[in-house]
Amino acid sequence: MPHLDVKMSYGISSKIRPDDLLRKLHDVLSEQETIKLEQIKSKMFISDFEYIGDVVETPQDYVHVEIKLMPGRSQEIKQTISKSLHEVVVKEIESANLKSYNTVEVSELDENSYSSSKDY
Repeated sequence: MPHLDVKMSYGISSKIRPDDLLRKLHDVLSEQETIKLEQIKSKMFISDFEYIGDVVETPQDYVHVEIKLMPGRSQEIKQTISKSLHEVVVKEIESANLKSYNTVEVSELDENSYSSSKDY
C-alpha cells in the first residue's frame, strides 16, 4: 500500500531520465522490510515552475520523494527507508553532474480517513 511520489523540477527532469529514477526508487522501496512490491504505487510529478529561497541567488532544482505508509512501522524502519531512497536520488544527481535540493519524507497515512479499493 505504500505510495511513492517523486516531485522534481523541470531542470532536473530535462537532464536525467525521470522514468529510470522512478524505477530505481520503486525497486529499492520494494526491498525494504515490511514492504510488498505488489502494493507499491509509484508516481512522478515534474513541475514547470518552482521557487526556492532567493530566486536570483539560489539554485532552483530539486528532487523531493514522499513515501506514505499505513501506520505501524518502527522509527528505525522509516529511517532506513528514507536513507535508502535518499542515497538513490543523490547517486542519480551526482552521476549526471548536477546540483539540487534532494529530500525524502516518510509519513504515515491516517487509517481512519484513508479509503482504498481494488477494482481489477
